Amino acid sequence: MSAYVVVELAVKDAATKDRYSAAAGPVIKEFGGELIVGGA
Repeated sequence: MSAYVVVELAVKDAATKDRYSAAAGPVIKEFGGELIVGGA
C-alpha cells in the first residue's frame, strides 16, 4: 500500500529543524519511505 504525506510548515528554529531532519531521514528510509521532493 502506498501513501503520500504532504507537509507545509513555517520554520521558527532552523537548528531544531536540522536536527529533526537528520534524525527523521534514516528512520523514514528504514521503513521503506523516501523523500520525493523538498524545497525552501
